[in-house]
Amino acid sequence: MINDALPKINRNDLIKAKKYLWVYLHLFITDDMLYNHREIMPKLNSSRQTFLTFCLFDSSMSACGSNYDPANPDDKWSIKGGFLQTLYYGYGEYVFEKPFSKIIKTWGAKKISRIVKKAGSLYEKHKDRVKKVKTEKELSCLCSEITDFEILDNEYLMISIKEAEKIKKYIENNINEFAIIDESNSQVSHVDIVIKEMENMARMIEESKILY
Repeated sequence: MINDALPKINRNDLIKAKKYLWVYLHLFITDDMLYNHREIMPKLNSSRQTFLTFCLFDSSMSACGSNYDPANPDDKWSIKGGFLQTLYYGYGEYVFEKPFSKIIKTWGAKKISRIVKKAGSLYEKHKDRVKKVKTEKELSCLCSEITDFEILDNEYLMISIKEAEKIKKYIENNINEFAIIDESNSQVSHVDIVIKEMENMARMIEESKILY
């Protein structure tokens, strides 16, 4: 494992982001890790591997997509995330064939661990078929045929935020496993911008409730 794979995080950013779950968690993930995970994953320590797997897994479980072309209404399709989408994106190996569920359980995310274990036999049953899917349109058709995962998909969405909070707590208590902390505060920070955008959005939502 190499330290160069660890992100360097500004101490002030950690403090500012602490009350914002996903702003905080995303500090520990670089774009390179997300888009080049195949190359990056072997360079990470076990904690970083588990956390990157969680981020990829969570994004695929909640991702939605659709297509509708008025000129070609027969080409309409939609997808709504879930385990089939996780497999389609190629994350099944990380989630089911590595010690992901075992490690994340020790972090306190016991419900995610239990759901992944339940889905394990379904992964073995369907993984070869999902590997043959080439497009999201084909995936949409497959989702209507394979419904085994739906209960677990919904269960995950119901518990994902609270479980992510437990993962955040583990990272806070074991931060050196996940990042190098920059005490000089010399980095250019985008956290202030992200937090301001979130607060502006929250304010707009509250104002719209008053109007209607």
